[in-house]
Amino acid sequence: LSIRRQRQMCIRDRLYYISGFETMEQQGLAGLTQLLRREIQTHRATPLVIDGMATVWSVADSDVTFRRFIHDVQVFLTASGCTALFLTQRDDQHFRAEHTMVDGLIDLLDVHADVRAMRELEITKFRGSAFLRGRHFFEITNAGIVVYPRTEALLADTQPSAQAPRRRLPFNIGGLDDMLQGGLLSTSVSV
Repeated sequence: LSIRRQRQMCIRDRLYYISGFETMEQQGLAGLTQLLRREIQTHRATPLVIDGMATVWSVADSDVTFRRFIHDVQVFLTASGCTALFLTQRDDQHFRAEHTMVDGLIDLLDVHADVRAMRELEITKFRGSAFLRGRHFFEITNAGIVVYPRTEALLADTQPSAQAPRRRLPFNIGGLDDMLQGGLLSTSVSV
């Protein structure tokens, strides 16, 4: 089989689409939560993508109900070892509950400069990690998403992965070298 056909088969055999709209409409967010739990267990899902969080939010009868839905789903995801992406539309006028309750926020933006349209990615939250704030260009290609990090992100990765052995560098000034226990440490900065 060609690589392309193998990829198609792999996706077809491992990717499941379900619609929770009817369940959510008839049984509310509690029914949607049960549907998600059942599907995660049935398919042993490790990634889960919930598209349409704006619709889920609009069905909730209160902000507390929506927060409870997010919380219940998160608890089950954690217990199942499943990572979820909640896809929603950006709303600059409201700071929504899911923004405070999730571990990461990634905005995908279309930016227009004269007649050109460019795609930008901005990570505004990513708990437990050091990330470079600000926007990065990206493209969606046949091979997937290609991110073009900014220069400072590329330079930050130039740190040596293993530290060079450190040794003392003497000044050959007896009293000073004694005070410094043999001299300054190599690969250090001293003022």
